[in-house]
Order: sequence, then C-alpha cells, then structure tokens
Amino acid sequence: MSLSQSKRSTDVPPPELFNATTPLPRSNVKPNDWRGKSIYQIITDRFSPSNSTMPCDVAKRQYCGGTWQGIISRLDYIQNMGFTAIWISPITAQLNETTALGEAYHGYWQQNIFALNSHFGTIGDLQALAIALHARNMSLMVDVVVNHFGWAGNGSTLDSSKMYPFGDRTYYHPYCEITSQDYRSDQTAVEQCWLGDDIVSLPDIDTTATSVRQMYDQWIRSLVSVFGVDGLRIDTVRHVEKSFWSDFNAAAGVYTLGEVFDGDITYTCPYQEQLHGLLNYPLYYSLTKTFEDASSNTTLLAAAITTIQDSCQDPTLLATFSENHDNPRFLSQRNDLNAQMNVIVFTILAGGIPIIYQGQEQGFSGGNDPANREALWESGYSTKTPLYMLIASVNQVRNHEVFASPNYLTASTSVIYTDDHHIALQKGNIVSLYSNEGSNGTSSDITLEDTGFQGNQPIVEILTCRSATTDSNGNLRVTVQEGLPQVFYSSEAITMTCTPDFARLDAIVKKLEDNDEDIRQIAIDFPHSEPASRSRRLLVDESFTIVQTERKEAVAALKSLQPKWEARISALKLERVCLRKAREEAQAERVSLQREKDDLQEQESKYQRESMDLDTSVKQRENVVAKHEQTLRKAYVEISKAYGDVTKAMGKPFDQTLVQSPRKSQANFIVADQPKQPIHTGSEPEHQVLRVNDTLGEEITTADNHALSQSVDHGPRIVDHLESKQLSLPLPSRRPIVFAKLPKIQVLLLQQRHTNRQRFREVIII
Repeated sequence: MSLSQSKRSTDVPPPELFNATTPLPRSNVKPNDWRGKSIYQIITDRFSPSNSTMPCDVAKRQYCGGTWQGIISRLDYIQNMGFTAIWISPITAQLNETTALGEAYHGYWQQNIFALNSHFGTIGDLQALAIALHARNMSLMVDVVVNHFGWAGNGSTLDSSKMYPFGDRTYYHPYCEITSQDYRSDQTAVEQCWLGDDIVSLPDIDTTATSVRQMYDQWIRSLVSVFGVDGLRIDTVRHVEKSFWSDFNAAAGVYTLGEVFDGDITYTCPYQEQLHGLLNYPLYYSLTKTFEDASSNTTLLAAAITTIQDSCQDPTLLATFSENHDNPRFLSQRNDLNAQMNVIVFTILAGGIPIIYQGQEQGFSGGNDPANREALWESGYSTKTPLYMLIASVNQVRNHEVFASPNYLTASTSVIYTDDHHIALQKGNIVSLYSNEGSNGTSSDITLEDTGFQGNQPIVEILTCRSATTDSNGNLRVTVQEGLPQVFYSSEAITMTCTPDFARLDAIVKKLEDNDEDIRQIAIDFPHSEPASRSRRLLVDESFTIVQTERKEAVAALKSLQPKWEARISALKLERVCLRKAREEAQAERVSLQREKDDLQEQESKYQRESMDLDTSVKQRENVVAKHEQTLRKAYVEISKAYGDVTKAMGKPFDQTLVQSPRKSQANFIVADQPKQPIHTGSEPEHQVLRVNDTLGEEITTADNHALSQSVDHGPRIVDHLESKQLSLPLPSRRPIVFAKLPKIQVLLLQQRHTNRQRFREVIII
C-alpha cells in the first residue's frame, strides 16, 4: 500500500446520515432464495409519481416525478403479474446540475453515497417501501454504484470536494478515457480509466485503496441494514478489479447481482466467483439475435444455453432478461407482438432469475437510451394488455413449480428440440416451445421427446388451456401456429390455473371436522378417570393415532394445495383489479350521463323560456297586426272614397294640371304627361315625387319605410312593401293602381291609357 493510501485511511469523514437512522429488521432472504424470485425492474423516476402524473419527454433526459411512494401505490399492479421482487434505481444523492446530457434522474451520477436522492423521497419513504414489500412477501433489490461518481464537466476540471465521502482528488484514478480497443485488450485501462465524456465525466474511484474499500464496506452494511434491503444490483462491475468484490459481497450479506456488460461467456462467467449472480448478457445477445430476425437459426441460442451451464459457476443464480434501461427494447428492433411473446416467456422459463423491465408488459418500443426510459404512467397501468396477462400467466406457473417442486430451482435447463425456427426447453416439470417466425409463421407439427412427462399423461398448454396427452413413451405431439409460444404442464398440477377445483379441498376440511367429532366421541365413551380394560385403552390410543395420522395427511394435502391457492388468489386479485377498473369506468360513464341529463334539462328549461317569450312576442305582434288591420280598414274606406274622387278627376281634360280634390282637407292632385317633367304644386310638405321612365316600371322615393295598400281593378287590397326607400311599380295597360302610404292617408294613382291615339301616363298624388 502506498503512503497516500495509508494516509487516506484516516481522513475519511464518518457517515452520519445512515448511522443516525433506525434500521429495519434484517432481511431473512438468503442469497440462494433469489433463485425462486421473479424480478420487476423499475426506473424510479419513470414508474409512478406520488401525486398527479405529468407529461414526460424522454428526449430531455430530465426528472419526470417518479417516487418511492409512487411505487408503493402501484404494488398491486406489480404483484398481480406474479412478481416476487422489484429492482429500483440507485438511491444516492446525485449531481444537481442540468447538463447538456440532461439530469441525473437515472441515479448513476452520484456525489454523496450517504445521502438520498431527494427527488425520490425521504428516508421514511424508502423504509416504507421496504416494509410494504415485506408485508406482501416480496423482496427489495437496490441498484448501487461503486466504480464512479458524477461530475458536470471534463475530468481535468474535477472539484473532488463536492464528492462525499471521497472528497480528495487522490481518491480517484488519474483522468484517462476508455477506448473501444481497451475493452478487447487492456483490462487495466477498463478498470482505471474513466467512463463518461467531456459533458459529464464519471470520476473513477481508486478501489484498490484500503481506506476506500473499508468505507465502501461500511456504507453497504449501513444501506442494507437501514433500508431492509434484500438484494443488490451492482453497476459497472467489470470496471472494478475482481479482488474488490469478495469483501464487498461479504459486507453486504445479501444476494448480489453484478452487471458485466459483455456477451463473451469466458469473460463474464469468472466474475461469479466473487459475486452471487450476474446479469446474463451472453444469453441476452443470443436471445435477441435469434428472435429479432425470423431468418436467424435457433442453433446459436441452443449453444449459448448449453455453454453457459457448462461455464458459469451457478447458472441458476444468473439473471435472465431481454430488455433493460441500457439496451433498446425488443419491439424497437422487431415490431411483432408474437415474437415479443416468445421472448418474454423465454425470459421467465429458460432458467435463472427472470427480470422483466417496466413497460415490457405494455408493449413499449423505445430504442436506445433515452428512448427506452419511458414514463409508465403514460400507459395508464393497463392490466388488460396481452403482454401483461401473458406475464401473469407464465409467472404463476413458474411460482407454482417453485412451491411444488423443491428440485426445480437447481435443475438445469435442457434443450430438447431445435430446428431452423423452433426451440423447446425442459426444466423441472415445465416444457416450453418457442418460435422466431413471428405472427406470419406457418402452421407446424412437432414431436417433443425427452419431455420428462409420463406415458399417456394428461397435459395442458397453460397459455390457451388446451389439453393434450403424451404417447406411451411420454413424447408430446404439438402444433405451432402464428409463431406463438407454448408452455406445457401436468393437467393435475395446473388444475387451479385453468379449471379451479375446490372439491378436494372441501372434502379434506370435512374429513378434519369428522375426525374432530370422532375424537370427542372417544373422549366421552372412554374418560380417563374411568377404569378401562387394556383393550379399550388400546382402542382409544389406536383411534387417536389414526386421527393424528389422517390429520397429518390432511395438513400435508393442504400444504400441497398452497401453491394452487396462491395462484388462485393472484388470479382473483387480478380479476378484482379488472372489476374495480370496470366499476370506475361505469361510474365515470354514469357521471357523464348525469351531466348530459343536466345539460338537457337546462336546455329544455331554456327552450321553455324562449317559447314563453316567443308566445308573448307573437301576442304582441298579433295586437300590433290587429291595430294595423283596423287602421287598414279605415284606410280601405278612405282609399275607396279617394278612388272614386280620382276616377271622377280622370274624366277631366288631359292637359289640366291642377284639379281641386273634393276632399280638400286631405291633399292635392297632380297630373303629369309622359313627355313632360312631373309638375309639383301644392303646399303639403310631405308630397312624394314619382319619376316617370320610358319603361313600364316607375320608382318612388319615400322619406321613410311604410306599408302600402294597393288598389287594383275595381277596389283596393292590402299588400306588403319592400323595406327600401325606392319602389319599382309596374303600370297596367288600362287599369289604374292606387297606393296608400300608411298610417297617413296619401294615395298615388298610376294609370296608362290612350286618348285620341296618344299614349300618356297620369300620376296623381293625393
């Protein structure tokens, strides 16, 4: 150890925050217990907010509002898919700046490992999450980062004083960048040079220093203890020397799952000598390559399964996955739902610990980071998507087998069939068949051998509940259609999943009740205080023995049914969620209908008011019309009298220009000839002027708008007039037309006639 390393062992400040917090009870989940877990991976910031949801633009790479309390509120959503553990983002305090690469919402740019990321909640919130999970018999896995911290800038500008507890520059390796060539040929550079770039660099901790190792061991013990952590996912494992991990693993005291981001089996598997498990990247690359392209051959995948089992220390503790926050989603590479179904079923049943990444159940299709880090709330947390229901079904059959078959978890996975497009696996009592043809796949008949089933054994395909029977050798004849996956299981063992059978349970309970009655009767017949013959005492003892034996058998039978009950309970919980959702939708629809009803009633009231107003208006208008009719009747009489006067006046000589009216108090008469200009005489200020044109149409200019009465032939009649101040009047060839301007009694008479073969028009204004 160097002098600088020795000095550093004494200048590290004590971790105050975690030590001042009351720890939760120690996890009772042993590392080997994780074989039976099924993990749901969560990006804390993108799973569920505490309060209202908000839009999340992944391209901005900023915090969107997810919290630990938000996760608590959605545990039903997770558990109803059959998951027994969750993996959450790193919890430590992060770089605060908003950089050109966004913010540290993901949790991998930490600056204080003894403080929490306040965006996600408080110490109490995180402890509450652990408590809520443990109450459901679920486990908490926390993501941790050991290799590096985060710095907003180039490595040469690092201000280490902002890092805690490693606040001195000597705690970090000298700045250098890792190149792609280093990953192939220089492991020292991979472990000591820095990740990141000039925008956000990731200062590489010198984990060879004793003081650093001691601090990290102390930190991880505190973290696991304070927050009741059951397991750890460890980031960037290959960037830290292997010798570091053994002590760290022991200090944690829980299952450790390391990320070695490499598909080379010979490079990856040796890290399992220091950690319990690894993310199975070698299998991931073979899996995605096989199913992303229908032209791929399944031979690559079959070979990877066999090689991993032969090379890794314990394949059953490796984690199988097909999507995560560092890799593009499957549907971004191949938009085929049936192919995605195959990948998901494989992930859960192929062996190891299955991990499903949030959003897979909703069919998310984001590509590379940041597109693959969508906010789950934008899906509405639907529990009715095909992938959600598929995951729930497959997880349940795996959980059932975990309970029912003690050897299932440690059993190896056997490849029992392959061809160009199909591969079949057998693990324990489960046989699964996969196709990479996708939804356009053709129908194929396949015979599966080495299934592990008995001859002539009833089998059920759990995704469709179709029944089948093996032949006398235990072989199974199946048909693949549309490239869909298939999962086969014993009909007797899976009755609860497809056809619930409570009759057997009822019979056992009844038997227990009957036995209790037998015990009571024996106690009455042979009381201990009564002297009894040996034979009778033996009979009592024998009866008790029989009862105890039967009770043990009944209890064993009940325990054997426990997985079925749990599967049924999960199904009922799922059904309850669906019913609750339907009820909420019905309530929303009822509220909507009530609003429509209220709107219609309000509209009806409005129409009634308008109708009443209209009735009033009509009555008012009727009154006005009645008054006008009365006025017009009077005008009619006056016009008739005036018409007689005019007729008499028309008998005067043609060239007479002024004739005195018999009704002098009413008006004057003006007679105009066609060739002449109209003559205007008289003293009345309201006289009207009529322009006489060569055509048979005339124009009258009035001072205002009034209705006119028109007299045609031998008597007057009432007509409506235009609203304009001008009127074109057609002249008859012989009959006069008389118009009366109302309400004043003024009369215009227009007539065209021939006298002594000379045509002229007469205009008389009265």
